[in-house]
Amino acid sequence: MKKQRVLLRVREFEPVEKKFDDTSILLLRPVREDWLEEVVEIKEGEDVHDKLHELLDRKLNEFVQGRKDVFTEIEASMPGLTVKVGGGDYTGRIIALSPRPSKLLRVGIIEENQVQSNKNRVEEGASSNVSQAFKLPIDKAKWYDVDEDLYLFEGFVLSKKQWKAIVFVTEHGERVLLPGDFETKTIVLETAEKKTSRAKKKTKRKKRKTKKKRKKKKGKG
Repeated sequence: MKKQRVLLRVREFEPVEKKFDDTSILLLRPVREDWLEEVVEIKEGEDVHDKLHELLDRKLNEFVQGRKDVFTEIEASMPGLTVKVGGGDYTGRIIALSPRPSKLLRVGIIEENQVQSNKNRVEEGASSNVSQAFKLPIDKAKWYDVDEDLYLFEGFVLSKKQWKAIVFVTEHGERVLLPGDFETKTIVLETAEKKTSRAKKKTKRKKRKTKKKRKKKKGKG
């Protein structure tokens, strides 16, 4: 039997409603952070991942049991391995705005008739799992910097005005929310610079193809 020390990072969040002019978004605010140390006994043939998950599930249950309006995230670290779990019960969990708590940096609100969807196009470098990429005219969005320590996770969006898309810029990348969505989608932020560089690449490719054709014709002759 082998005994392994495990370092636990415990973070607790409380739901908070943040207003961006006429739009309210339910976010998470960190209220507590603790570091704990546990010892895991690993028998020969046992899976380390399973043992860590057993530990995390037990500790998470201890932290969240009987508590409301709190979300707890526990991260376990040991040499060469890190596992993270989270859970809790707080009101207003309607939309999965982010797959995990992510620090929110900026929010962009795009009004009606300002977004185009392209179901068949996925930008180069985007995840292969993306089912739909959106070209968003971010120059039309009204942007708000988030100076507070707030996190995007599960929440809701309420607005007095009609909006077409809300862009969340987080520490883990960009997310977009469309009216009626229950999940956010990966997006492509379309800027004038990107459009210009893409057009230049296409022109270069055309020139290369033309040169290759000319060489083939000369070779035949």
